Amino acid sequence: MREYKSRFPVQALGRFVILPLWRRRAKLPRGKLPIILMPGQAFGTGLHDSTRLMLKAIETAQARSVLDVGAGSGILGFACLRLGANKVLSLEIEEAACHEMKGNAKLNGYKPSQFACAAAAFPRR
Repeated sequence: MREYKSRFPVQALGRFVILPLWRRRAKLPRGKLPIILMPGQAFGTGLHDSTRLMLKAIETAQARSVLDVGAGSGILGFACLRLGANKVLSLEIEEAACHEMKGNAKLNGYKPSQFACAAAAFPRR
């Protein structure tokens, strides 16, 4: 468990600070916006360059309603909500990721009316 936790440090990424669940009470630098995550199997822990680039892009966006396709952990949707979006709809094909995302939404204090997750269903061939 110690090794697992060591892989997910507190990360200051622009205006955001990504906090793994076990560090959620860490002191934040002034003006930083927290995003709490329980790192699991879903993509989006803040460690990948694509997530970091999207977080940087989100900082300059002024969206009120957001659609996040392939949402993974929900990190990008949470960032939008922290910056003032009214509602985020996250689509994710992996049911386990959707479950993880809903848990992360709860950790961040979001109500179901603010953050909805829909696992996409595709028929079998």
